[in-house]
Amino acid sequence: MRIKHQPLQPLPFSTGSLNKTIAAADGEYVAETASIQDSEYLTHAANAYPKLVEALRRKIAEREALNASLYKTIKDASDAELDADKALLRELGEA
Repeated sequence: MRIKHQPLQPLPFSTGSLNKTIAAADGEYVAETASIQDSEYLTHAANAYPKLVEALRRKIAEREALNASLYKTIKDASDAELDADKALLRELGEA
C-alpha cells in the first residue's frame, strides 16, 4: 500500500515567532520543538521535500529516456542508479 506523505497545512513552513514553533504558510501553528535548531531543521526539511521529490522524478524520467539508447554494459550501471532513485521515491511514499 502506498502512503503519500504530505502536510495538512500549506507549505512553505517557517520558524514561528516563538522560535521553537513551526508555522504554515497561512500562519497556522504546526508544531512546537525542543529547540530553535530543531524547528529550523524541520522547517528546512519540510520545505525542501517537494523539491527533492520533483528532482528525483525528473532524474528518473531522464534516465529512462537515456536507457533506451544505451549499450548493454553502460545500461546495467545506469539501471542500478535508476533503481536506487526509484527505491528512494518509494521510501518517501512518492512512487
